[in-house]
Amino acid sequence: LEFRRVLFRSAIKDYDLALLKIASPTPELVLARAALGPTTADTLDIINLALTRLGPAMTLELRALSLEESLGRHDAALQRVDRLTANAERREGWLKRRGDILNRAQRPAEARAAYAAAMAELERLPAWLRQSPDAIRLAAQLQQRLNSPSPDQP
Repeated sequence: LEFRRVLFRSAIKDYDLALLKIASPTPELVLARAALGPTTADTLDIINLALTRLGPAMTLELRALSLEESLGRHDAALQRVDRLTANAERREGWLKRRGDILNRAQRPAEARAAYAAAMAELERLPAWLRQSPDAIRLAAQLQQRLNSPSPDQP
């Protein structure tokens, strides 16, 4: 068992060295390495380091967001969603996600405001986009959350 742990640690070091030698590793390589982290916090640290090194990469951002949420780091998750929203061409989905995070963080008034903002974004879309299956589904989800006394369905 100890021999296997030594081999595993050695393999991780080799992986780290290989990633350092690659000028611009793909997000998939980073995620594969991050998955070897012993804890969720370690995995998140590896992804954040890669984002600092490589710049924005949606695959890494989404995984980091998911990890922050799983760790209960709601404020960090909200900051990440806000950055992603600011750079997004279409904001409605990100605003819904923001509402879902706020809801899980037991902040229902802020969640409701985020859902209302997402609905307003949807309503500003041209009719042909509002009538797409995805937009219709999102509008129904938002309406359900806005109509409930306390939005509790993420």
